[in-house]
Parts: sequence; structure tokens; C-alpha cells
Amino acid sequence: MVDDGGTIAPAALAHVLEQIDLGVVGVRLTEEPRVLFSNEKARELLGATIEVALVVRLFGGKLRTSRHSSASFIVGDWIRVGEKNVGFSVYEVPDGSQWIILRDVTEKLRMQRAAEGMTVANNLGYTFAGVAHELGNPVNSVKMAATVLRDNAQTFSPEKQHEYLTEILSETNRMQDILRLMQGFIGMASLEPVTCDLAAECRAVVERVGRDATQKGVVVVSAFAARGQVPSRVDPPAFRQVLINLFANAVEAVAGVFGPQVSIDAFLGERAAHVRVSDNGKGIDSAQKERLFFPFYSTRPGGMGFGLVIVKKLVSSMGGTIEVTSAPGIGTSFELLLPLADEVAVRSDTGDLAAASSRRGA
Repeated sequence: MVDDGGTIAPAALAHVLEQIDLGVVGVRLTEEPRVLFSNEKARELLGATIEVALVVRLFGGKLRTSRHSSASFIVGDWIRVGEKNVGFSVYEVPDGSQWIILRDVTEKLRMQRAAEGMTVANNLGYTFAGVAHELGNPVNSVKMAATVLRDNAQTFSPEKQHEYLTEILSETNRMQDILRLMQGFIGMASLEPVTCDLAAECRAVVERVGRDATQKGVVVVSAFAARGQVPSRVDPPAFRQVLINLFANAVEAVAGVFGPQVSIDAFLGERAAHVRVSDNGKGIDSAQKERLFFPFYSTRPGGMGFGLVIVKKLVSSMGGTIEVTSAPGIGTSFELLLPLADEVAVRSDTGDLAAASSRRGA
């Protein structure tokens, strides 16, 4: 054990700290910098005698150099020491000392990276399988039509030849559409978030696409209309694309149900601006829900499964998240959580949300 000669802890506590399977280092960097305590496990993990210079070199960017009045957790991270990955957590106590708890996380990180690699590989495999499936159908149709046309060109009438050529062209266009969707997803332009009113954006989308839904007998409920402004930082074209896509999905989901209804709402929460698109349609089960954002997976016949993938990417690119709740026979709700506008975020940080609370959703 290394100390500064003072009474750092009772002997029994020091003995316990020497026996645990965690490295423990205590330092004080204010006034006269010194190491207050280190146990054998810490020296083993760091591979050296624990001195101030070593602590500053390894953890200096994570430690405080000024004294604070209250105890607090400062940071958790990991560093590379030789062939080991050493995880650490730093705590400060009221006397100004800082205590570093060390552990060997080499195997944990290795398994985590292996799992991440497997996830990436599985996702790539799933995507490639989807590409093969989506392109395979039109390719087979083109091949079959071209083969029949080649073998019977001299006996087919001009009208029959035109029929087969039209089918070939149609399936070729379908392949182009699939490739265009993939290229658009991969090469999606960077977004430019600005402060805007999400309620106004919702109103514009409803005015643009709501009429078609109404003509189909769908009741469109604009719940945001009764609220005030909902300021957020988003890319307006991207947000409108997301909302139009979710609205179109909701309208399709209520086809054939009694009293079809789609609701759009926008409101302020304490930490995010919320936009909710709900329907009383068929709903989806938990297995379908888990695959909603997978490429090439769709719950509707003929769907290519890219709409919600693009929605999620756009929302993530704007710093937001998307949540889904659904139950078969009851309906589905997609809820966007988007960054607050700067002035609202400031009010939230200072606890002054009185103006926003009156507009907050239930």
C-alpha cells in the first residue's frame, strides 16, 4: 500500500481494499499533488508503481484540478495498458481527493466487439438476401419473357411481341426502382437542421395529403391544432418526408376497418419535441414490430420495406429517435422524439418550463 503518511482509512478498510479484485487509486491534485492510496491490484492493472506522474499521464484529461464541495461521480471510460483494456471510474469526495476504481475489461470488450461484428455480419447477410430476393423476381420475369420472345419471335404477331416487350420493360423499371431506393438510402444527403414549428409543419403536411385520405373515408384528426407552437431543430424537408411516409402507412393500415381514423399530434416534452402519428388499424404483433425497420421487410403486400428504414435514418440524422407501440386489432402509434429548439432547451435546463408545459401533450 502507498500513502502519504497520514490517516487515510482505518486499517481494516485498507486491508479490504488490498483484497478485492478491483484496482483502487486515491489521488489529490489540488495544492500539493500526491497519491493517497493504491492497492496491489491497481499496480498489477497499470503495470507500474502508482505515482502522480503516471496517474496524470493516464487519467489527467478525466480528473479535476480544482476542488469541489460535494461528492460526485466524474467519469467512466477505459484505457489501453499493454495488452489489457482497463476500465475505470473516477469519483470525487468532499475533501478534494479523487478515487479511481480500475477493472480489467479486456474480455468484456472483446466479446462486445465480437457481438457487434456478428450483428453487422447478420445485418449485411439479411440485406444481401433481401436484395437477391427483390431483384431475383423481376430478373426471372425478364429472363422468361425474353426466352419466350426469342424462341417464338417469328410466329408471334406484332401485338404479342409488344406484350412481351412491355413486360420486359416493366420488370426492368422495377429493378431500377429498387436500385434507386438503395442508392438514395446509402447516399442520403447531409441534413441542415434549423429551428421551426413542428405544429406548422404538421399542418402543412395534413393540408397536402389529408384530402386524399378523407376522400377514402378516413377521419384525419389534427390533435396539434389545439396547441401552440412546438419549436424544434429539424431539417424541414426531411421532417416532412418522415411525416408523409408515416401518414401514408397509417392510411394504408386502416383500410377495411370500421370507422378508420388517423391522428397526428405535436407537443413539447421536458427533454424533446414529440410528434405522434396514430391509427386504429389492424395493428402488428411483437414479432413484426421487431423487424419493422429492417430493409426489405414490409407488412403490406407489394411493399419493398424501405420506407421505415429511410424514416429511421432521417430521424436519427436529425438527432431524434422513433418509438413504436402497437397491438393487433387495436392500432399502431409511431412517436418521434426530436431535439428541442435552443431557447426551449435553455428553459428546460434552468427548470423554467411553465410556458412549454401549457402546450405539452398528455
